[in-house]
Amino acid sequence: MRHATITRNTRLKIVPDDLRALLDGCRIQQQVKMGKRIVEQPCELEAPQCCTVDNLKQLMKKMEDKRGHGPSSEFSLHDVNVKRESKYLVMFSLVEGQGSGLQNGFYSSSCPKAEAVVRSIVESHFNNDPPVAAGLLRLHFHDCFVQVTLFFFLIYCGGSVTDHMTSVQGCDSSVLISGSSSERSALPNLGLRGFKVIDDAKTQLESLCLGVVSCADILALAARDAVDLIDGPSWTVPTGRRDGRVSSSSQASSLPSPLGSIAAQRQKFAAKGLDDKDLVTLVGAHTIGQTDCLFFRYRLYNFTVTGSADPTINQSFLVQLKTLCPRNGDGSKRVALDINSPTKFDVSFFKNVRDGKGVLESDQRLWGDAATRRVVEKYAGNIRGLLGLRFDYEFRKAMIKMSRIEVKTGSEGEIRKICSKTN
Repeated sequence: MRHATITRNTRLKIVPDDLRALLDGCRIQQQVKMGKRIVEQPCELEAPQCCTVDNLKQLMKKMEDKRGHGPSSEFSLHDVNVKRESKYLVMFSLVEGQGSGLQNGFYSSSCPKAEAVVRSIVESHFNNDPPVAAGLLRLHFHDCFVQVTLFFFLIYCGGSVTDHMTSVQGCDSSVLISGSSSERSALPNLGLRGFKVIDDAKTQLESLCLGVVSCADILALAARDAVDLIDGPSWTVPTGRRDGRVSSSSQASSLPSPLGSIAAQRQKFAAKGLDDKDLVTLVGAHTIGQTDCLFFRYRLYNFTVTGSADPTINQSFLVQLKTLCPRNGDGSKRVALDINSPTKFDVSFFKNVRDGKGVLESDQRLWGDAATRRVVEKYAGNIRGLLGLRFDYEFRKAMIKMSRIEVKTGSEGEIRKICSKTN
């Protein structure tokens, strides 16, 4: 994890009315809208005078000028309940702008055959090993779903301001780097596959366009092509990513867990700028995924630590799962996450969740939360044809949105010569 700290000791102009309006909204636990930016977390500060909304906007503008792009459209105000030298502390954390610097057709001049080469390599591997499609999609997700850059503004009522920047990896191919302490070696990533596809594409592209196409872009393109090859939707991938130089297994802790509650999943997705619809839509990729018995067998035999099964599992499906994964069987045995149509990119996964046939606990919990349930219902509805088109359309949007998380562009990062190691 990289850290950069900038400290300002600036005396800000005090306009109490602006502050009171902001704090009153916090105290009654309502969202306070400041233009397009939203204060999400309630607070209970009682300071009569402090910095203003305009002051904060000026600080954000300075950050934008320094970084070349601004924060995302939302930030949160947190009451950290700290009082130092009679000055209340307010902390604003801002997620850096998503995907700034990417563009469609980034390699149209520098390496015009780049996307065609990636497609050819992915198709060749897919023809020999169809399950690699799901592997490439998951590999891209795990690359993007690590911690993102946060900016912390520590603002003391009285005028002193300190801002901190913590930068970590997003969609920068850091998951491809091999090493004993890299992301690739983290427990949630041990089952990842598709690395050879990326390496083969990189080798061919280096022979055509030396030092031009990043591993991060190859991975994003390969995930798109994999979905298309399995009869899923296709989309235009914005390119121009550069590769990260840092890869740490500790950062994989931000990946959603198969045991995770909806609250935990929601928090992890929201930290990446993704909402409930994005959560359900992206989890829909499990329509072509597989998992090990190890990750859900506890639901079948000892869910409550008393020997009973998870009551949310459909009873006939429970019998089927027990046959596939006996109590003392091989924990590494692979089971499709969409039993009904494991090789088709369709909405069968959502019907399974609706019917109590979700394999992973985290998947089935989508039905138990009102907000995520509504999205599942829309995708699993009975209007044949329309439901598939709706999911395909939303999946495209969600994938593009996810692929923009904390990308490196311009002079940031590097273009790796070999995807599994930094230059």
